[in-house]
Amino acid sequence: MSAWAITRKRVQRMKKILAAAAVALLATAAPAFAAETVNVAFAPATGGQSVGNYYGLVNVVVTGTGQSDGTIFNDAFYSLDPAGKYNSSYYQLTFGTAPLANATPSQNAANYIVGGLPAYRDDHTYSFTLNTGLAQTAAGKLFFGVSDGVFSDNSGAFQVQLSQAVPEPATWAMMLMGFGMIGFGLRSYQRKSTKVTYA
Repeated sequence: MSAWAITRKRVQRMKKILAAAAVALLATAAPAFAAETVNVAFAPATGGQSVGNYYGLVNVVVTGTGQSDGTIFNDAFYSLDPAGKYNSSYYQLTFGTAPLANATPSQNAANYIVGGLPAYRDDHTYSFTLNTGLAQTAAGKLFFGVSDGVFSDNSGAFQVQLSQAVPEPATWAMMLMGFGMIGFGLRSYQRKSTKVTYA
């Protein structure tokens, strides 16, 4: 087999690998635009869980109030005590990548929010980015609940809207530029390898 034929086979193989990589990239990026709403009732200790699988950073919008601290109402992060609004280790939105345990402050969603606890809002609607700590290859269900020890006297629910955070435009631009450079390299490699000279 001539050197030209070997080079041509290498170029064709590289094109197939690049095409397969592009298809795989698009396949993994496709579910990133999916969104869902999880109903998180205050009454069962299990709360609610996502239907879809998520990883890395997840965009969250949570609304709703209820009673999980006796007769005092609370939203996702603040107790609405008539004496004053405050954030405590209990009676707030909890988060985990596995089923939740009762009264476990380490599972408070505030511990996983990028940028820290949101400021109090009168409409009780909070938008933030949650760091799940999961790699894309380990994507899984997300679990939400209320940090409490006794659930029989609770009422109300949170509505938790989830969507997978997508890469920033700069990330996409760098990736596309990388593919372009690889394509340019293949193209010039192919041109150099197909030159025929006669003596």
